[in-house]
Amino acid sequence: MGNYDKNSWKEKIDPAFDKAIKNYLILIKQVENIPNNGQIKFNGELKDFINKNLDYLKQGKIDFNEIVDIAKTKGLSTDITCNVILQLSNPSGDLNKLYENCNKLIERLPEEESKQFYSKMFSEFVTEDSIKKPFNLSEKHVDFLSVVASLLLRNSFTGIDKICEKEITKEDIEMVKNPVLLNAGIQLIHLIFYHIAYQKNLIQIVNEINNGNDESLFKAIRINKSVMYTKPVMERIIKAQIEGDKEFLSRLGKEITTSPLEKIGQHGKTYSVVTFFWLSGLYKLKHYELYCLLESCGLNPPPYPDGFDKFMQRHIRPIFNNITPKSWQHK
Repeated sequence: MGNYDKNSWKEKIDPAFDKAIKNYLILIKQVENIPNNGQIKFNGELKDFINKNLDYLKQGKIDFNEIVDIAKTKGLSTDITCNVILQLSNPSGDLNKLYENCNKLIERLPEEESKQFYSKMFSEFVTEDSIKKPFNLSEKHVDFLSVVASLLLRNSFTGIDKICEKEITKEDIEMVKNPVLLNAGIQLIHLIFYHIAYQKNLIQIVNEINNGNDESLFKAIRINKSVMYTKPVMERIIKAQIEGDKEFLSRLGKEITTSPLEKIGQHGKTYSVVTFFWLSGLYKLKHYELYCLLESCGLNPPPYPDGFDKFMQRHIRPIFNNITPKSWQHK
């Protein structure tokens, strides 16, 4: 690593952002313990509830605003956090009200250095004329949104370690008995599966399936068996039946019964962390700064510089190049 300052990342993003990453890794650990005989398994009341709501769940659709409204109503998230998220989804909304709610979230942070970081960033945005215009993907807007996202994640992931250690109660089950919330939770679990097993996101997998990539089709089925009922997969299975493609059908049967995380990518957790938090500020870091941050969180990324640079160029930058500000794209 040479004479690099291992803490220089703290000058560009929330100095305590490693806490959000560490809590996300706790969530990943919980997700790793979920796979059971190749599927996500629910018991008791939740299983009965899911069976009664299959028509909704099989659609796989996610309405983000609806999720936030339900979370707010059920007390799963604070009013302030929900208000900030809803205000972000309304580009023509009152920015002064957004700043006001963000300041309330800043005050909830336990670290003084983090409070100073966000206060400084928002004081700069308030005087930026371009931020007052409708949202777009200009560099200033992406920077602005990244700081808001960072602040939301810091607040949202606080205490997740205690939540994961807590025994699930009947009240907890009642709290999540909503098809919208359950669907969002299942989709999140599958997303993390794709990350840590294959170092790919769902969009990449879907595009590869649509382009006739059988290997990606098998990967998708291993993670989520309901993929078999999507149009491109059904058409491929029918084609295999008509042609008597025993090799394809045999592999299909194997993947259906294989546990989602039977094989985990060597750097799957690194991939999941970087992609999940990239637009929350990680794109601002040079490769060595990002590497140091990931190491400080207990991850074991590819060796720096050559291995890590190749990892970033191959797995991360192609996903975000179109929306990451150009001044941050070459590190």
